[in-house]
Amino acid sequence: MDIKLSNHVKNPNVGDKAQYRMDIHKELKEEICKAQEQYKPCAKLDHQRFGSFTILAKINLVTFKLQLPSTMRIHPLLHVSMGVRTSPVPPIEIDDHAEFEVEHVLDSRISQERLEYFTHCKGYDISDRTWERTETLQRALVKVQEFHKRNPKKPRP
Repeated sequence: MDIKLSNHVKNPNVGDKAQYRMDIHKELKEEICKAQEQYKPCAKLDHQRFGSFTILAKINLVTFKLQLPSTMRIHPLLHVSMGVRTSPVPPIEIDDHAEFEVEHVLDSRISQERLEYFTHCKGYDISDRTWERTETLQRALVKVQEFHKRNPKKPRP
């Protein structure tokens, strides 16, 4: 007994039901992909300050000219309220060479057959993060161990 649902909808048969589910799956997948492409994090949650730039000239009491990289396509004049004076933490002198205190280990990778860690040093900006070889992190082994506890699948020694 076939029941007529509407002019454009057929009463589904057993074979039609499987096809119908595949169509829904395909449509959902397309919608999820589209939503992921359109997703952009909120600017409020992004980093509020960027870089450390040298002041080239003082234009007047409230305006300064900065030395910006050529890749930044913004005007180099800055109002004093938009910037903050920075002074990086001086390195610690150990055995007649400079060492920096590692605040966080953020990532690890194998580069040129050597293990490297992406580190953030205490008192420095996010633009100053660097890849350091394992040999240079002998005084930060606790931070390296904490990183591997959080990320067990990342490359390790």
